[in-house]
Amino acid sequence: MALTRLPLRPWEDASVKTNSGPRGAPWSRLTADGPSDLGTDAKPKPQILAERLSRNTRSYRGLIAGVLPKGFKVSMRTHAVALILAILLTLPEAFSQLNMVNSYLDILSERQGWGKNATGGADGSIFHVTSLADSGPGTLRDGLNRDEPLWIVFDVSGEIVLSSPLVPKSNKTIDGRGQAINVRSKDHNVTGFKIHGVNNLILLSFTMDDKYPDWMMDSEAADGINIVDSADVWIHHMHFARWRDGAIDMRGGAKNISVTWSRFEKIFQALNWTGSRLSFGYNYCSNVSRRCIQMIKSKAHSYNNLIERWGKATIQRKF
Repeated sequence: MALTRLPLRPWEDASVKTNSGPRGAPWSRLTADGPSDLGTDAKPKPQILAERLSRNTRSYRGLIAGVLPKGFKVSMRTHAVALILAILLTLPEAFSQLNMVNSYLDILSERQGWGKNATGGADGSIFHVTSLADSGPGTLRDGLNRDEPLWIVFDVSGEIVLSSPLVPKSNKTIDGRGQAINVRSKDHNVTGFKIHGVNNLILLSFTMDDKYPDWMMDSEAADGINIVDSADVWIHHMHFARWRDGAIDMRGGAKNISVTWSRFEKIFQALNWTGSRLSFGYNYCSNVSRRCIQMIKSKAHSYNNLIERWGKATIQRKF
């Protein structure tokens, strides 16, 4: 039986919600990715639990039969005892998985602003990043390139160095909670994420520090995140620093996007946006020379932000 959540109820305003608020969308499928004793194919978690229950039952049945006298016929009672032992062994894992799913989805109660309807991969499977390589099985790029909805989590900490931009498909969550993850470019000329023509993405709790040594100089090159013609994006609890160009650049039909509770430090021009229904709230900008934020022929909802040690008079402007 699939583990499900109650459907998401729409919020009435863009105010900050606490953990007692709405908790998320249906989580219809739970999978395990990567090597395991059941193979490398991702399977629905209930199917995995059923297989383990069957295997544990056979193991206990064999154990019971092994201690009986030779020739003793295994009775239905023996089968029942084996099944009970297997259930007692397997059920804690089921409850553990349910608690894990709840902990992931609880973050959705913090959504606010125009991007509050983003659910990311909440309708899909859990994808575990097991490698910090730029590409290949178990990498962040591997998860983002898949067609199905995915809630991507990390089993490792460290730095992901990109030789080409990450280009996510729709309905993905990148959840860095619990690990120390930094995503940067190989030579300061590669944009981190190109979010082009997709919908429903969440980027959560990881760092994008490109470590560009001359960050204080005006330059046209790589952005941390470049968003074009995309909608329903929530960027939350992120840290951006030392990109050669901007931290988050939005163009074209960008709409229904929230950037909340994030830090922008040591960037010459941080946020240059064109779009509609954009929110920028509860963020911190320090040592940002300009564009925190700048709007071009469009409007944004900018509120409760702290800006310190700015370098230009145009730290926030619209033209």
